[in-house]
Amino acid sequence: MKPTVFANVTREMRIARKKSRTVLSILTYKTEAEAIEIANDTEFGLIAYVSSADPERATRVARNSPPAAS
Repeated sequence: MKPTVFANVTREMRIARKKSRTVLSILTYKTEAEAIEIANDTEFGLIAYVSSADPERATRVARNSPPAAS
């Protein structure tokens, strides 16, 4: 399958919950707390990335994520 990007994805959609190497699902959020909740609501925590123009905010968000599995 060619790499594919899906926009307007919700947390309830199968595409947001299924692990795939070639699919990127874009989910939107209204608050920082909601973004953290979405990020932490997955059975796959294989990799994480936080991007922000504000380094302090990025650090705060990253610290609200569960620790990586070892």
